[in-house]
Amino acid sequence: MAERTLAEMLDDLRLTQQVFLDILSRVDEHILYRRPVGGGWTLAETLAHIAEARQFFSKETRRVRAAPGTKIGRTVEHPGRLQNIEDHGHDAPDVLHRRLIASHESLLKTLDEMTDADLRIQGEHVKYGPQMLSEFIERFVVEHDQVHVEQATALLTGDAP
Repeated sequence: MAERTLAEMLDDLRLTQQVFLDILSRVDEHILYRRPVGGGWTLAETLAHIAEARQFFSKETRRVRAAPGTKIGRTVEHPGRLQNIEDHGHDAPDVLHRRLIASHESLLKTLDEMTDADLRIQGEHVKYGPQMLSEFIERFVVEHDQVHVEQATALLTGDAP
């Protein structure tokens, strides 16, 4: 895959944000908090996770930009990630909406302050080793949002496993 620009990543993030907000605006609370039949996160938990993950990865991006080579990332067992689901997975729709808006604005601010040259700055991912910011942002921010858009859409329509 060709290296993507910040502008392309930002376009994708604006699109996924709009999808999350659209889903949230039309979902009823029964569906928002319904646990999928096969287990997994509810739609509310998924949206709470997105808001927290954006904040986390935005902070990580800023740290690496300020100090190249810094350890970045987390594993799925990261306590902050799991605690966030516990703390915010039952938030009211208006609270989830505000958290999605705030996290998106924070992320856009972080990326707007960068240049395409900054994407070549390297950090040391805790699980995957050396990783340029381009790879880190693409995988853990852009693609992460896209995966959860698919999940949220499936939860909304009842097609989740």
